[in-house]
Order: sequence, then structure tokens, then C-alpha cells
Amino acid sequence: MTGRLHVAVNAPVETRWIRQGARDRAGNNALLRGPGPGGGGEMGQGSPPGKGSGPLGRAADREDIAVLNTKARNHRSAPSRMRYGDRTLRLYQSVTLVAMGGTVRSGKSGDGGTALLHEIDLSQSESALNKSMDLLRHMYNESPAGGGGWYHLLDTVPPGATATAVALLTFHVAGESPPHLEDALNFLRVRQIKDEDPKVDGGWWTNTSKDKPVVEATAWVVRCLAALRCDDQPTTPDLSRAVSWLRNNQDRSGGWGSFHGCPPRVWLTCLALRALLEAAPQDPAVDKGVSWLIEQQLPSGGWAPEPRQNQARVAHTASALTTLVKAGVDPASEKVAKGFDWLLANLDTSSLVEIGNREERSNVLFLRTDKGEEYWLPPSLTHYALPVATTALMHHPRFQSIDVAGKLAQSFDTIVTEQCQDGSWPNSMSTHITLWGVWPCVEALASLRSVRLARAGDQIVWMEGAIVIRQKDGKHLPIEKVLRPLLPRRRWAGSLRWLRRHWAWVSLALFVAGGAVGLATRLIQLTEFAFGLILPIVLLVLQRFIDRKRQ
Repeated sequence: MTGRLHVAVNAPVETRWIRQGARDRAGNNALLRGPGPGGGGEMGQGSPPGKGSGPLGRAADREDIAVLNTKARNHRSAPSRMRYGDRTLRLYQSVTLVAMGGTVRSGKSGDGGTALLHEIDLSQSESALNKSMDLLRHMYNESPAGGGGWYHLLDTVPPGATATAVALLTFHVAGESPPHLEDALNFLRVRQIKDEDPKVDGGWWTNTSKDKPVVEATAWVVRCLAALRCDDQPTTPDLSRAVSWLRNNQDRSGGWGSFHGCPPRVWLTCLALRALLEAAPQDPAVDKGVSWLIEQQLPSGGWAPEPRQNQARVAHTASALTTLVKAGVDPASEKVAKGFDWLLANLDTSSLVEIGNREERSNVLFLRTDKGEEYWLPPSLTHYALPVATTALMHHPRFQSIDVAGKLAQSFDTIVTEQCQDGSWPNSMSTHITLWGVWPCVEALASLRSVRLARAGDQIVWMEGAIVIRQKDGKHLPIEKVLRPLLPRRRWAGSLRWLRRHWAWVSLALFVAGGAVGLATRLIQLTEFAFGLILPIVLLVLQRFIDRKRQ
């Protein structure tokens, strides 16, 4: 294995393949390169402040490098952050993942050499995010009870607690300041339940849960408040009471149903865990929930919606994997890696939704409560499996490998191309615009900004317009030796290189051929031919001496 390196480009970039020896018009040559299979990363470059890292170069079994022309472009930006702007990354076949974004194409390099694996346009993913943010800004509605927010069917009213929290969280993951934040928090504060029963106090109800606080609403609000760090104001909801509600409504087995007494379900357990990991990561309920979630893994490696079911689903497997990784479980551990392999094998990148799992409905439950017998129909859950799975695959232990990179690129292509003109994603269940299509797609697209780079022991070289990271096992090699075979070849470059290497032999062969013609036509004598051989033979010996000295 020869030396390897990868590079993060700090500015928005437009890429093209640069022929060997060509000058970059902007003077900013950037080299993209990555570790071989199994390589991870700890350092991110090229991202907005506080928003993770930028493009990632990943390589497979041999040396490869992409040469980019970084070119400053006009990009819209808020004072506190920089957008990623226009980027197009073209990847050679053995560069499995450099950066991910909107388009995927296949083709050949300009010189007819190595085949391109993917071409990914990050400007399209940024454009998709912008359209979704504009959509959410226009779908805000005031509430008669005070404040305002969003409903999960965005073009309907009145607002709901769950959708309001998810909309605020969507702005947050996209790097935007949520509009109407104060009014939305006031709306959530008004909707938070106060009750002497600890299993009721502090929770939120959905517009369809008959004023009963449920995980489907409370977990989203807790996660939103913790992520936005807006729980310390007197006009905001009481986050500590909400965390207590989640803790008090955890099933004794460790999972969560809609509330205490309901059978635990995988999706709701993941919602509750993600909320607690944001708000109270050291809470004992987290360890119990993680243990329950691991126990629900099927022998195939996937997760089913409920413990008694044996058919694994893409959306639930992806949600479980992301939750476990966020909880600190090693992605390369046996169980989690097996789950990622199942997800990779069963993910259909051509469709946003999973057949048979577009909407999760649970059976009517017969519950015995302090108030007597009660029938309960849990709210239905809408799943867009592809973006949920795409977010999970970003944590795949082999996400720099060819198969994972291909799935990711195809997934992002589908997400971007399936977006509607208004910034939403298709809702096959209704004519209404659904927030449950916007949220997971925005989360997936925003995850492009959080790819990690360098590892301990690597060497970081700052250049104008680029940062080169040379991996520790290749630092002893001269950088020009690493780069020379990786640049696109010029026409006849191979032949010229061969001639430079064997020029003495070529001279001898040409002299012999010319001498044979001269003897045949009696233009020269044999003694003259023999005497003339002295010079090419001397040159041949000299070349061999030079080659040995170089070695």
C-alpha cells in the first residue's frame, strides 16, 4: 500500500479535472484523498462555524486522488455562518466517497482513462434545503390559545405541539434561525400539561390524542428544546418536567409506548432516547432504553416495528442504528455492524418510502387505568424510509467503501430529484403537504456538512485553497511520488514516459535497424557498422549505471 492523503476544501468549489502540468486559473489546487477500507476520521474542515466538517475524500484499495479547482463563488450567507454554495465533485472509481450531494452521474474522465464513479453537485442539496426552509416560513400559523406554530399537514390549521417542535428542529439542523421562535415556544408552554399525576404532568398531547400526553409529541418537544438550548427562560416550556414525564412513562422493560401501560415500540423508543440523549444523556433511563433496543434486533440484523413481529423494516432499522450510534454504541460492534449490513442490502434507493411501511398503525389497545377501563388507538406514524436510512448510513463503519458510497450517492440523488417545486416531498397518502416528508429529507441533506476527516497520527499540511492530510502510514513517501501516477494522463504520456526510461535501448535499436538497411543497400561497410555500434552501446551502459544509482 502506498502513501495516502485526503483534503478538505474550505471554500465553495467548482471542480474540473486538471491535466498534469496545467495551471489552476484561481491558483487554488485542492487534492482530495482518503483512507483505505476501515479508515475513520476525527477532524472536520470546510464547514460553517459550529456545523461540523466539510467534504471528505475516501479511497479504496489503491492510491487515487482527485484534483479540484477551488473557485470562490458568490454565496448567500448569514453573518454567523457560510453556506456551502456551489460544489461539484467528480470521483474516480477507487475514490469511494469524496463528498455527497444532489446529482450522481457515471462516465469517463476527459482523457479516456479511469472511469468516474460519481459526480455529485452539492449546490443542488443546498438549493433543496433553501426551498424547504422557505416553505416552512410560509406555513406558520397563529394559535387561538396564544403563540403559534405548525401542523404536520402544513397547509392546514390549527398548529400542533409535535409539528411545531419538529419544524423548529428542522430549521435548527439546516443551520437557520427559527422564525417566530418566541411565539412558538409560548405555544408549546401553553400546551404543556400540568397535573398532580407524575405520569401526566410535563407532557404534551397531539391534536388526535384526546388531550392525553404521549411520547409521539413529548419526545419531539424535549429534543427540540434541548437542541435549541432555549429551556432557561420563564416564557419557555419546563424541560425538566418534560424529561421527568419521559422517565416516568418508560416501560419496565426499558422501551417506550405512547405512554405508561402501552406496549413498547421500536420507533417510539428511538424517539424517547434521542430526546433524552439531547436533554439528559446521563439519565439511567437511557441505558435501559438502549439495552431494550439492542434486544429487539432480529437474527437477520434488522428491526421490526414491534417486539412480537419478525419482519424487519428499513425505517425502523435505520432509526435504531442512528439512535444506538448517538448513544455511544460502537458502529463497528458486531450487532450494529450486522444491522448496517442488513440496511445496506435491503435499502431501495429509487423510492422515498418503503413498500408496506409508509404508515405505521398499531392495534386498538384495551387498557386498565385508575379511572377504569379504556380503549386507546395510538396515533399513526408516517415513515419516509429513504432519508431516514441515508442519515443512518452516514454512520456506517464502512461508509467510505464503494458499496456504501454508491448507496449514499444514489439516495441523495433521489431525495433531491423527488423534491416538489414548493420545497416539500410527495405525500402519497393525501393531497396535503406533510411535514413528515420535509423533516427527514432536510436532516439527511444537512448531514452532508458533518463528515469527519483526519485521524490521530496523520500529518496536516496547509496550502493555499486546500488542506492536505497525509495519513500516518504514507508520510515517508515523497508527495510528488504519491501524486504523479494519480493525475489524469495526457495523450501519449505513457509512451513518452517509456521512451525516457529506455532511451538508450531505443537508440541502439534504431541504429541497428538503420545499419541493417545500409548494409542491405551497400551504403555502408560492415566495419563501419561495427564501429558505429560503440556509441549506442556506451549510452546503454551509461543508462544502466544511472538507473542503478537512482535505485
